[in-house]
Amino acid sequence: MAVVGATEALVNVSLDHSLRFEVTGNDQANRSLLGMLEVMPEQPFNETISAFCRDKALATETCARLLDSIRQEASHEWGCALEASDIPFVELSVGIDNRFETLQVTHEHDVVVEVTRHCRAWRVKAADCFQLVRAVEQQAATKFADTARMYKERLRFTSPVRSRLYPRSERVYVEVDWIDDAAGSREDVCLFADDGGAIYCGALPLPEPVFFVAHTPALGAHMVYVTSRPSNTTSNDGGDVLAAVHFEIVEPTVELLQINTAVHDGNKTFLNLQIQTQGFRLEDPAHRVCILHGSAYVCLNSPNLLVEQRVLNAETNQPVTVFRAPVFNVNSGAHEISVLLLNEHNKCFALAGTYAVDLELGPDMEVLATDDSFIAHPVGRSPRRPAQCPSALETAQLGWICQLYEHEWGLFSQNGEDGVLQAIFNHIGVQHQFYVEFGTETCRECNSRFWRERFGWTGLLLDGSFANATINLHQAWITAENINDLFAHHNVPKAFDLLSVDVDFNDYWILQAIQLERFQPRVIVVEYNSHVPPTEPRTVAYQPQSGWDGNSDYFGAGVAAFYRWGIRAGYSLVYCESHGVNCFFVRNDDLKGVNVSALLGPEQLYAPPNFFGRGYNYSNLAVTDGNWVWV
Repeated sequence: MAVVGATEALVNVSLDHSLRFEVTGNDQANRSLLGMLEVMPEQPFNETISAFCRDKALATETCARLLDSIRQEASHEWGCALEASDIPFVELSVGIDNRFETLQVTHEHDVVVEVTRHCRAWRVKAADCFQLVRAVEQQAATKFADTARMYKERLRFTSPVRSRLYPRSERVYVEVDWIDDAAGSREDVCLFADDGGAIYCGALPLPEPVFFVAHTPALGAHMVYVTSRPSNTTSNDGGDVLAAVHFEIVEPTVELLQINTAVHDGNKTFLNLQIQTQGFRLEDPAHRVCILHGSAYVCLNSPNLLVEQRVLNAETNQPVTVFRAPVFNVNSGAHEISVLLLNEHNKCFALAGTYAVDLELGPDMEVLATDDSFIAHPVGRSPRRPAQCPSALETAQLGWICQLYEHEWGLFSQNGEDGVLQAIFNHIGVQHQFYVEFGTETCRECNSRFWRERFGWTGLLLDGSFANATINLHQAWITAENINDLFAHHNVPKAFDLLSVDVDFNDYWILQAIQLERFQPRVIVVEYNSHVPPTEPRTVAYQPQSGWDGNSDYFGAGVAAFYRWGIRAGYSLVYCESHGVNCFFVRNDDLKGVNVSALLGPEQLYAPPNFFGRGYNYSNLAVTDGNWVWV
């Protein structure tokens, strides 16, 4: 049904000066009366028309045409055509498919919502709509500077954030909810991403985490918007646009340009780094610059950094910033320095190359101690685990185990595994540069990629669904019965540095089946079920042809089950990362022969479910429905 026209039916000359219109439409060749529409001057046009469109289940494009028609009629009858009135407005002529459309925005409108509404009606692509929003906002900032805004905001996006540049490697969550909690203010809505169909229709808040896209999104401008959902239809086409947000996805880079020795207060020495970033905003509170010194990293307080240059890249239109950053507590000797760009969940989205420096302090020079004003202490920093470090570890020169919580960051790993593994190998050394990882999917996000791409390691990758000969990824369904044969078939050596286990279900049984007299990894990363309390050594029952259902908490094994396996196998639990996904074990022979498991147990190292760093977990169905085995 398309609107043919809106004809004035009655002019009410009472004090409210309202207007009534007959709205007609057609169904193929037949005209029909859709209803009577009353417009009052004190009620914003867009709210009146939106309510009518919702009631009559009119499509967005139809609703936009109706809005323009009613506005023209009302402006004429009231003698307040926008062009001749004191109401400020922004008007742009937009070229679309060899035709021109007029976009007019007043102080009655939410600029982003109104532009998005027209983009949807005119089928303007997300990237072009982003530029249109910018153009209208720039004009509106001047035209509406001294005018009170008249629109009432009902919905608000808390993610994505308009002002943020989203790294391509970062998940973009969609979070939107009603602002007014009063009774009757909530209704079913539909959520749209870019130019596609609805990705969700129903009530708000969203019942489960929603990503902007399931996998890595394309670079450039994107939009997410919410529409009403007409009550008299089950269609997911959506109604009027209620809220919208436009944002950019970028590929940030960071480069360490140079390192100089600098002196403060006469004789106190520090390293002065010159750093260049692109596609990164220093002022964004959710992102931060961190210095990687050896395996330790410290994040910097961006407002105190000396910015030397800010420009826009002419090709990418992304900010390029050159700034200085200090490195404190630097003694004589060899140093390896790099720079990380992290988000609030310690996900690294850019890593500079490593810069080697040999520093020799003169006899009269001192080390400059840390100036705390330069150091950021972000809320998202991993909590300390264990809370107290056993003195026996310090005595055995293994106190570094108690500091692993300070090293969580991930470039290619799902969470902070890259940084934790680097810290572990920094202390126990690398011997073989060989890894085995199974359950990797494509290995775009996995625990071995960092070592392959940054340090030249080689190894074996296995997955039940994916294969890629260029990275030695082989497709195989892994069971406790075939794991050793798979290792032998692919020439896994007896001793190798890293084993990573992540099959989402039978992890405990497969790890237990590995014949350690034939295959001896020095470090093991294993996915655990953090829904299981650390006092309960239980695992799912072995089902060789089954897997996780993707919804419940019936999968894998608790940390206590793996801890007990480690005691039997000669491995010590040393850490569980803060998202409650992976735990780390090190062979006792590589811990100076110390059985660390006798000093630290699962209750001290366990991390509860905190999936994606946002406190998410899975429904608690497994306690009653699952078949658990205690080990």
